Amino acid sequence: MYNVNTKVETQPFTVEELTDTEKKKLKTVTQGYGRIRGFSREVGIHENTLRMVLLKGSGRPETIQMIRQKLSA
Repeated sequence: MYNVNTKVETQPFTVEELTDTEKKKLKTVTQGYGRIRGFSREVGIHENTLRMVLLKGSGRPETIQMIRQKLSA
């Protein structure tokens, strides 16, 4: 009926993990009232994405790279 492409091709991505020292540093930086929201704004990612990285310790390579750059600065 409609000319709609129903085949959606998805590209698989790799998951990158934070090291133990990076996890500890991230937890200390984001601990406190409003610190997760503030850090996510500084990094430039959504705060729920940052929460998932805190819970899992891993994420997409682009996200982990942005977090690592901010932690090292």
